[in-house]
Amino acid sequence: GTSPARPTYPFSVAPDTRVTVRALLRVLMDHYDGTEFDLTRGMSAGPFGMPIRYDGPGKNVTGGWERPISMFRTMFSFVLQSNGARPDALGGVAWYGQSSPHGSVYVPFSCAQELVPASYRMGRESAFSTQSAWWAFDFVNNWSYLRYSIIRPDVQAEQRKWQALAFAHVERVAREAANATDLRAFVQQQHNAFATQVVDAWWALAWKLVSKFSDGYVLVGEG
Repeated sequence: GTSPARPTYPFSVAPDTRVTVRALLRVLMDHYDGTEFDLTRGMSAGPFGMPIRYDGPGKNVTGGWERPISMFRTMFSFVLQSNGARPDALGGVAWYGQSSPHGSVYVPFSCAQELVPASYRMGRESAFSTQSAWWAFDFVNNWSYLRYSIIRPDVQAEQRKWQALAFAHVERVAREAANATDLRAFVQQQHNAFATQVVDAWWALAWKLVSKFSDGYVLVGEG
């Protein structure tokens, strides 16, 4: 769309620097942070700087909220990466994140995989389940909306930790793949094991947040 204060976006632009997966993930997680449209600021963000703007009825209302890139109702997002210098099982990577990007970890899956973990193949929005990877991320996201500016740092610390581990994991798998007798099976097993680790870590984070941020308190111990 167009903005009264801004010209229409061009069809394409030349990047200032080489585009990386990390850079694209930062874009997907954005709420216009640090710009005049920053959704974490102003009265609409409430006392805890929450960038979420839920949908509401459009009747008799003029105007609307800015639409962030990281929408609260995002089911999943991904970045596809190809590297022709590597075999297909290593060179084609789908960086896949569940729920809203700002609170997700993008795990790598190979384009040659024939199977992903069961937790990534199940889940209904209408039925909560701790067996679903999507619910792990969606639950943590929704809990963080209670007091976003206070809870967000805990989520972000885990997110940065596991995203860094994900990039390191891909490079480790590429190094160790040289010794694999069945490249596709090796990469699939390694990626699925890592994705399961991330989901387990996210449920652990969820229960930590439940105990730490409840009843208006920040609980750090029994004292």
